[in-house]
Amino acid sequence: MVRSAKSTFRPLVRFRINYRLTLPQMISAGRYQVVDSDITLDNFPIIKGEPEVELGIFSFDCQMSSAAVRERLRLESYDSARIEHLLALGASYPEKQRTLPISALASVWKISINLLMVASLDVTDDDRRCLKLDYANFLWHEGHGFLAVKSQIESISSLVTTQRAFILLNFWYNL
Repeated sequence: MVRSAKSTFRPLVRFRINYRLTLPQMISAGRYQVVDSDITLDNFPIIKGEPEVELGIFSFDCQMSSAAVRERLRLESYDSARIEHLLALGASYPEKQRTLPISALASVWKISINLLMVASLDVTDDDRRCLKLDYANFLWHEGHGFLAVKSQIESISSLVTTQRAFILLNFWYNL
């Protein structure tokens, strides 16, 4: 199922994540009209990471599980985004969530052994922008968006390749 699903990828610009902001400040920066009260630091801790990341949104033409989505992202050299990435997207591109619901699968609130929740950007029935929780252990609908971060392994590999090329050029020049 992972390989047969057709994906749509929407590349975004590189983002700077401001880790000096608290979770409530990150939420406030997005100016959401509705925010789920369970999106708290206790349930969704912020993990300090790379301050600059390359983000993209993937969507698929069929229903998929969270595990299948994560595997498909991995095949494309992307990782699932965390809540801080999702909030940076919502603050920078507030209208993006009106085109499709977008979830961050790497920040998971485990309510019980059988109930997992992730943060999502969406709109309410009356078209208000919202930051809400979605069930992560059920199938995602066709066309749902998943925020993804370019894999750090891919970035490191690119850096190593660039460094090798520089060393070879430097060696060649000095001959």
